[in-house]
Amino acid sequence: MRNVDHYVDNFTIPSIFRACAQCSLVPLGKEVHGYVLKNGLDKDVFVRNALIQMYSECESVVLARLVFDHMDGRDVVSWSTMIRSCVRNRLLGEALELVREMHYLGMKPSEIAMNSMINLFANLRHLILEKVMHCYVMRNSNNKKVGVHSDTSLIDMYAKCGNLTYVERLFNGLTHKTVVSWTVMIEGYIRSRKLGEVAKLFEEMRDQSAVKLGKLLHSYLLRNRFVVSLPSATALVDTYGKCGDLRKARGVFDGVKDKDVMIWSVMISAYAHASYTNQACSLFVRMTEEGLRPNKVTMVSLISLCAEVGALDLGKRLHLYINQQGLEVDTILETTLVDMYAKCDDIDGAHRLFIEATDRDICMWNAMITGFALHGCGNEALKLFEEMERHGVEPNNITFIAVLHAARKLEEAYELIKSMPIHPNSVVWGAFLVACKLYKNPNLGELAAKHLLELEPQNRGYNVLMSNIYAASNRWDDVASVRMAMQDSGIKKQLGLSSIEAGYCPDTSVVLQNIDDEEKETALNYHSEKLAMAFGLISTAAGSPMRLIKNLRVCDDCHAATKLQSKIYGRIIVVRDRN
Repeated sequence: MRNVDHYVDNFTIPSIFRACAQCSLVPLGKEVHGYVLKNGLDKDVFVRNALIQMYSECESVVLARLVFDHMDGRDVVSWSTMIRSCVRNRLLGEALELVREMHYLGMKPSEIAMNSMINLFANLRHLILEKVMHCYVMRNSNNKKVGVHSDTSLIDMYAKCGNLTYVERLFNGLTHKTVVSWTVMIEGYIRSRKLGEVAKLFEEMRDQSAVKLGKLLHSYLLRNRFVVSLPSATALVDTYGKCGDLRKARGVFDGVKDKDVMIWSVMISAYAHASYTNQACSLFVRMTEEGLRPNKVTMVSLISLCAEVGALDLGKRLHLYINQQGLEVDTILETTLVDMYAKCDDIDGAHRLFIEATDRDICMWNAMITGFALHGCGNEALKLFEEMERHGVEPNNITFIAVLHAARKLEEAYELIKSMPIHPNSVVWGAFLVACKLYKNPNLGELAAKHLLELEPQNRGYNVLMSNIYAASNRWDDVASVRMAMQDSGIKKQLGLSSIEAGYCPDTSVVLQNIDDEEKETALNYHSEKLAMAFGLISTAAGSPMRLIKNLRVCDDCHAATKLQSKIYGRIIVVRDRN
């Protein structure tokens, strides 16, 4: 700018000083300082404040103090910058003298200035002076309400002095807890060796979705070489597991020498939540080999995993283990077992457990009604719903969805939705839309899709299903409209995946593309369900059951092909899709 004779004014200079501070360019900063003095720009308070800030950031506190002492019209920013500079450089006596002088001159501090003062008293670690500072902050705050940054600084101040009573009182009084607030609070407990309280804070922190803080705290513990207690390690494993970082969860778990049943259960639950069947089962075996008796949390996690992946044999073995070991079976574990048997194609086993249960809550009723509905036992599901009402159990959203699946006519189902005492959500309308596709009713399907897209406009499954309903009715213009809307919104169709536990006429009507029948027959050959079944037939023992899981909905053609292959090969083939 100077080379092209461009005038550098008092608005540009502060920015240059900030750049020098960020890059620690003291010689250049001094050169610019000389330019400021030569051109008479040093009278501007903003320029002076930026100059003090620059020297402070570059650890030239002596030069910063010279600039400050020669200032005529100091404002609150000048004072707070100079106090912060002294505190950072551990010149606590000078900082305290500046606070006294500022108070004597009647200068009302800003929140930033008060934070600098609080940090000063935190480093002095003098309880009486800290309380005086607290009163000073309260008196000088707007409407006597302290800002969140000042509150956090006060917590840090009392924590450094070891006054946990005031720390807890201030922390619990915060209406909005930031990452910094949590960190300061936990650091205070760690400094006072209150590691049990650290574990409790982890639990509360996790409830408030402060996963990022958990990672920051773990880094802090490692960096400062703290010995992580067992409760803290358990909380860390749970935090990493719930945010999907299994590698770090396992790293913390493996680092604990004397593991108790809780940390084993938390690690197994993390694997189960991510559907890592082999790892969860392997850890369970190791746990029993080390002589530890699993608790209800462990068993619920493992049995829920069996229900998710359709592993009936494994689920039966776990059920047998529960009975052999005499583990306590409460309502939650019983409900999980009912749900597992129902989802793994053993509806009789699920119903037997349901009948034997003495204490049934709404979750158990829902699991059994849903099981009947999924197995096409509509009458049994509706009868059970009526029995539930006679027992005075209040139905919820899940109940109505299950009854909707069991309804035999679309019109009945639609009337049921309209008469629901609660507002139908996306799950209810989604189940109805699936039924509309199954019974080829585009009019009611369109109505359901309209409600769904209002609730979840970005859900690709509902968009694709509505497109398929239009295609089945040869409404190709409507298909094009839906697909174009998806493309404009950036919504892409999910890839179909199928997994399997180790004379047919193609139904080309399910190939919802405007191509000839021969091409449709070819397209049907590559559906993932058929590929998974072919793999199962060549890799499992003859006559043994096969169970197949599909992440999308199974088409009518694959449904018919499965029944035919079951008959030809004499195999029980259980197929479960996203319904």
